[in-house]
Amino acid sequence: FTIHTIELKGADSLSAADRDRLLKPFIDQCLGVTQLNALLKAITDHYLGRGLVTSRAYLPQQDLSSGHLQVLVVEGRLEGLRPDPTSGLSDRELAMAFPGDIDQRLNLREIEQMVDQLNRLPS
Repeated sequence: FTIHTIELKGADSLSAADRDRLLKPFIDQCLGVTQLNALLKAITDHYLGRGLVTSRAYLPQQDLSSGHLQVLVVEGRLEGLRPDPTSGLSDRELAMAFPGDIDQRLNLREIEQMVDQLNRLPS
């Protein structure tokens, strides 16, 4: 099908410029499975490049005969942190080691920083 418009749902952290840059090569093109997969990969790779390793682009079931494509982006978020009961780590220590915020997009760099901080704690 020739796709004339592409709608990104759930891509709240993407700027208008990023959206345009990612979508423009696919607009007004005849998209088959290979091209659709390339679009999803481009969007997902953009998130991965920003360290947002739990964010992914998906195609929901839809009718493409109208030339309108919907892409669903799930931006992975951190629900919470809790220490393993056998670790001896307190909730406070864990919270202080993590530089990010609960309910925010989960960034690999923040996870790496938390691991570094936890590794520095006396055992």
